[in-house]
Amino acid sequence: MSFIDTTLVDVRKPLLAARFPFGRAEKLRDALTWCATDYYAKAAIGEQFEARGIVVIGESRQSGEVNRDRDPPEGVQRRNHHHA
Repeated sequence: MSFIDTTLVDVRKPLLAARFPFGRAEKLRDALTWCATDYYAKAAIGEQFEARGIVVIGESRQSGEVNRDRDPPEGVQRRNHHHA
């Protein structure tokens, strides 16, 4: 029995590959590596322990609205949105 839906993977793969650069990626990768390594080391002891985690909040969620006037990330073209 497989828990991986390979049909869904095939559909999602090109969509996930077409994403724009994420400026904080390296810092977040380093932080996640530290958290996962810390968790693994503490879990390996076999006793109860306190774990740490990371919460990532995007700019638009912090401000409550999307700032449509700012420049898009490098390599991403701006689209014009028309509202009736």
